[in-house]
Amino acid sequence: MQRGKSDRTGGPPIDAVRIATYAYRFQDRLRPWQPPRDILKKLTQLSALRQRLLSVRQQLRLPLSEQKQFTAPNLQRQLETACQASLRALEKDLQNVEIQIQTLIQTDAVLSELFTLMTSVPGVGTITATEVLISTNEMKDFADPKKLACHAGVAPFGHRSGSSIRGRTAAADRPRQPPSPQKAQTPVSSGRNGRCSGQRRTENLLRAQGR
Repeated sequence: MQRGKSDRTGGPPIDAVRIATYAYRFQDRLRPWQPPRDILKKLTQLSALRQRLLSVRQQLRLPLSEQKQFTAPNLQRQLETACQASLRALEKDLQNVEIQIQTLIQTDAVLSELFTLMTSVPGVGTITATEVLISTNEMKDFADPKKLACHAGVAPFGHRSGSSIRGRTAAADRPRQPPSPQKAQTPVSSGRNGRCSGQRRTENLLRAQGR
């Protein structure tokens, strides 16, 4: 890919030709795209519903917490009482959705096995493992642990400009906010044993998918 190339010459676009040539040369390395299974689509919808419920709950809780120091006690109690029924209903809905997510994962052999492997890594909980399952299409979209780390936003990249090599090292941009980098970095920060254990479990996870 090159910048500044014009496609107004009347011929085929230069970049399109180069991409087609590259694909033809390395067609033996082609990995066909695998659409997500129906059960994973259902898991995606349940996870999205959970995120919406959390967002609504936060919209109710946050103003009450922020204005507590600046509101008269009587009015604060009145506002909190007005939101109690809604907050209780949201908590109940959240619990029901989380139960459905857990049940869906446990009823499928592949999801259950991957979920068990992921949650065995220190710092990886139920929500993080669920989001990884969704965002990686049950680990089918990644054959390299480094690419998975880059996708999660925990792979370090140096900031460079031109010939300058100065700059802080930062993680890659994350296409999907969960799982958070803090969660993914927990095994690394746990010391040498944690790094070895996390790396070994990642390799086992990819091996389970036949990578």
